[in-house]
Amino acid sequence: MFRTLSAPVNIQLELTSRCNHNCVHCYNYWRQDLDHERDSYGLDVDLLTTVEREVLSNGIFHITLTGGEPLLVINV
Repeated sequence: MFRTLSAPVNIQLELTSRCNHNCVHCYNYWRQDLDHERDSYGLDVDLLTTVEREVLSNGIFHITLTGGEPLLVINV
């Protein structure tokens, strides 16, 4: 009757925590430190490739891309 899942149905992937805004509605609204030099620069290409392979091999149905402002990350 019940089936066991081999992987999550849905994942949320935070691409970066960098953001140049301070939105009240943001789930990271407590981050009021605007010093972006100490903040995360986002996922690198190798890690994104690894995540992509894992998602495809496990048949994840839905991916929510989330995080800060992706245009602040210029290294990817």
